[in-house]
Amino acid sequence: HRHQSGHFSINDDYQHLVQRCMDRLNPQGVLYFSTNSKKFRNDGFFMDSISQIPGLEIKNITAKTKSEDFKESHFAYLIKKT
Repeated sequence: HRHQSGHFSINDDYQHLVQRCMDRLNPQGVLYFSTNSKKFRNDGFFMDSISQIPGLEIKNITAKTKSEDFKESHFAYLIKKT
């Protein structure tokens, strides 16, 4: 969903975005979700939220994808169908 202003916010709309992407992937499909948003919650909330979607498995791959430019605000996850 989008905010009433019509603007997309990765911080608020990620669950809907992930669900829509996963609905379109083939059974062996993999989604790489990455953001450099400084407002993104990386306190386990994202992983808990996505793991609540039936049929999905999520793995935090941030450490493998961090660059020197975005040390503090980069987060990455591998999401696949189970």
